[in-house]
Amino acid sequence: MELIEKIESAENMLVDMQATVQWYAPGGKESVTYEWAYKKGMEYTETKNKFENVDNLLEMPIQIISYNGEKQFGYYSTEDRTMQRGAVKGLDIIHFLANLMPRILLGYRLFESLSDQLKKAEHCVCSEDKVDGRNCILIEAYNIPIEGTYSQNLKVWIDTERDYRPLKIEVYHNYYPNKPWSDLIRRADRIELEQVDGFWFPSSGYITYFRKGIIRKAKIRRAPQLIKATNIRLNSQLDKSKFTFQFPDGCVVWDDFAKLAFTVGANE
Repeated sequence: MELIEKIESAENMLVDMQATVQWYAPGGKESVTYEWAYKKGMEYTETKNKFENVDNLLEMPIQIISYNGEKQFGYYSTEDRTMQRGAVKGLDIIHFLANLMPRILLGYRLFESLSDQLKKAEHCVCSEDKVDGRNCILIEAYNIPIEGTYSQNLKVWIDTERDYRPLKIEVYHNYYPNKPWSDLIRRADRIELEQVDGFWFPSSGYITYFRKGIIRKAKIRRAPQLIKATNIRLNSQLDKSKFTFQFPDGCVVWDDFAKLAFTVGANE
């Protein structure tokens, strides 16, 4: 499909991405700020949170989690580094799928861009529509394989005038082929695009997750969560070392590959 080829061409112009991101809890009363970097199949997040009136020394306001395509690195520390913990293990996909990253506003999964997913769809249907007053092309993509025998359906509203970026995205379970739009998982909407270095990039958007209730099995909508990206840097020529964390001296690290624990900098 020509439209998917245009989306892919626009995506390929973004080799890597970095930003400072604010993640607002429902209601906008609280937020987490983190540094974020992404290159296809690799991701880095560094969070530094201030905890007010907290006496529990187990609170770890500094958290760094990265994945370099082979290994996932986790680092957790108090501000004064009196307590540091680290881990090296295989990919924990839940962390990267559950947390709110700007790539979600582009329609990306960790490994796959939006066009990657659309190309895997059994078939796609396009129509004209509007989002927030802007003319868009709505793509309805059916039966996209995800993991194993699981598949999803996807609705994405594309702004053809601004680098073929999504303005709204809805992801559905494909449990009922005769009802492809009955089981909504996640919606990203109210996406604001900003031009950075000649490229259109999502600087903010709301993400809403849906789940089924335990008793009535009715769909429950969690309150929309807002993410805002500032200090956006595109195509900074990030190499793989950005996504491989070097643990500081004194950090106790568990290496799941070697099945051993060690303290960095300790006398051998």
